[in-house]
Amino acid sequence: MVKRIIEIDDTLEELIKSVEEDIQNDFIEYLKENPELDDFDSYYQNRGVDALHEIADDNTPIYDAEIDGLYYLHSEELEESYKNAGIGEGNEENHKAITIYCYLEEIANEEQKCVKETFEEWLSKEPKPTMEELLKELKGDANVM
Repeated sequence: MVKRIIEIDDTLEELIKSVEEDIQNDFIEYLKENPELDDFDSYYQNRGVDALHEIADDNTPIYDAEIDGLYYLHSEELEESYKNAGIGEGNEENHKAITIYCYLEEIANEEQKCVKETFEEWLSKEPKPTMEELLKELKGDANVM
């Protein structure tokens, strides 16, 4: 019997961080283009809903080794997201990649909710803080602009 050791790169945390940053950056970009924005739902209807899906898609791995590794390590969470999405029966040829997409889409949706809460809190403050202060709060970074 030959024993083999296989290493799997667990990139899920990196993918999550990338999705969260992309969601934040998309809203910041939109806000810079539309500084008069006073309603998150306007952003969501004009761009946010599409951005959510595009960001999840862009961050879904394309190489089988990464997809298989992530599925092997995180199949329970990925399958739960897939079931929550209600988009299929689990017999698709690229099922593992679809489960990763569904998981990342959930992450993107949660991050958009956080961005919305931060934006709405900023809108309700009196006196209203500057745009720079909002951007700092969204990114947690003093050098956003």
